[in-house]
Amino acid sequence: MLERGNQVIWIYPPELDTLPKELIEELNWKSGQDYYAEKGVLHTALDLNRKNGAIPLDLAKPNKDPELVG
Repeated sequence: MLERGNQVIWIYPPELDTLPKELIEELNWKSGQDYYAEKGVLHTALDLNRKNGAIPLDLAKPNKDPELVG
């Protein structure tokens, strides 16, 4: 799965009262990388911040990296 931007799961406060406490504890503030890896999904994120193993790729510029061109 390719994620554009290094995402973090955050549960919006109004939803806190409607979801089971166990689900909130499992998901809240977890990175997309961690979430999908736990589910067995091959995950790659593209983000200039390089957090959680993200590949630093600026999608606004032409890509000349031979490792990333297929």
